[in-house]
Amino acid sequence: MPAVRFPAVAGAFYESVPERLKASMKESFVHRLGPGHLPTVADNGPRKILGMICPHAGFQYSGAAAAWAYDALAADGRPKIVILLGTNHRLAGAPAAIETADCWATPLGRVPVNAALRDSLRSSRLFEEDDSAHEYEHSIEVQLPWLQFLYGDTVPICPVSLGHLCHRALHSLSEALTEALFSRDVLIIASSDFSHYVPHDAASELDRVALEQVLALDPDGLLSAVEEKGITMCGVAPVAIMLATCRRLGAAQGRLLTYYTSGDITGDLDKVVGYGSVVVEK
Repeated sequence: MPAVRFPAVAGAFYESVPERLKASMKESFVHRLGPGHLPTVADNGPRKILGMICPHAGFQYSGAAAAWAYDALAADGRPKIVILLGTNHRLAGAPAAIETADCWATPLGRVPVNAALRDSLRSSRLFEEDDSAHEYEHSIEVQLPWLQFLYGDTVPICPVSLGHLCHRALHSLSEALTEALFSRDVLIIASSDFSHYVPHDAASELDRVALEQVLALDPDGLLSAVEEKGITMCGVAPVAIMLATCRRLGAAQGRLLTYYTSGDITGDLDKVVGYGSVVVEK
């Protein structure tokens, strides 16, 4: 029997009933803050997207932002493998953790893990097998229904949970990731929200600074901006590694798809969370 990583946040961050989950994602695509249409997968798409930033809050808050990213991905085609770089919010387990499961389950089914790529990362000795880093974490899990909405179970994944890492470690991990991904048709998704629990205007300004570095494909500039400005961006490690790896793989540009805050959803502008979607392209 295959080892399965079962969902930890179904019924909380997203609907646990398959039809309701699909309906909520459709609503996100046509939402006033979403792309305004349902996606169509272009099987012969250009496959220019190397990396993405996608939020990981509850779908009622960040779903419209996520829809922008997955709409762009659908138009780009069908990657062979998706690397999912998630934030380890609880800081449990190894700082750069891969999982032992053969597949990850959601209410929409099971997505296979690409064992060959996982083994390649493990052989670098920088990525450790540690299921405890993934056990209750939502940042990777909430990306899976979107991938299933587009591709079903046809695109395997390789989940990596990232905790607190120094600049040097981030670059070492990026080098190892680049070596493992070289010549493969892979998409790297960095799961991250932006500023947390600050006023709407402050979040928008702080996140503009962070996004400037992202769009410049400058991981060190992003890390410095987050530290110097005190930007409470929870997925800075995944984003920095994604940017550094995409640059090594030949990225040419970053493109902002959307940005808004939870205040644009709820109307409460006092303490918001920022959500943005970005693609990094060849």
